[in-house]
Amino acid sequence: TGGPIFFQRARELAEQLLPAFDTPSKLPWPYWNLYKGSRGNSPSQAQPGSIADAGTLQLEWRYLGNATGNPRFSKAVDSAFDAIQAAGVRGI
Repeated sequence: TGGPIFFQRARELAEQLLPAFDTPSKLPWPYWNLYKGSRGNSPSQAQPGSIADAGTLQLEWRYLGNATGNPRFSKAVDSAFDAIQAAGVRGI
């Protein structure tokens, strides 16, 4: 809708999720506790993110980086994309 409140909330949410990309692989943690600002603690939640998880974030985070003028959002998913490319994944 282009409403400023939605844009503001998207930016705030992205700020809270940005630390989820701070991983050795640069793929984001798939479970992120917004209240604690940390990844999930159960064994199933402590696994690194998947390529599919990282791939689905590309459009939204790049758009948000462009729309806000804040390159941190774009850089986060660019790093995840670089990690996917470095893994040698080819094709669909």
